Amino acid sequence: MHARSATFAIAALVALVAAVAVASLASAAGSVNSKLKLFEAGTVGNVYLSIGAVTSPEKDCLAARKVKFIVKRPGGKSEVVDVARTSDRGGWSSIIPEDDYNGGGVDGTLYKLSPRKIEKGGKKIKCEGAKVVPA
Repeated sequence: MHARSATFAIAALVALVAAVAVASLASAAGSVNSKLKLFEAGTVGNVYLSIGAVTSPEKDCLAARKVKFIVKRPGGKSEVVDVARTSDRGGWSSIIPEDDYNGGGVDGTLYKLSPRKIEKGGKKIKCEGAKVVPA
């Protein structure tokens, strides 16, 4: 009976180790949260400047991300006025002529981070998208 208890304990330990291994593989693959931050946005001279960063627990989700600067015009039409790419550390900026920003009026702005798929260690990871609507 003592041998059975030991066999059961070993089987339980093996099952636990397998479950932890599967859980760690699942966290390495799948979706990874990304956040879009806007530090500054406004007119400087005759340009409209936006500065921000992307953050993520997955370092590989920071670089070469696409950030769209979208302006909502009167009447409900949305217009992409710039597309920025993030640096290796997730920083980004958008500089557009003030006329491109204000031309036709502005009812609101939106910054949108596009999702991106990467491969790491043979696993496919989806870096999630995000958006920021300035107050």
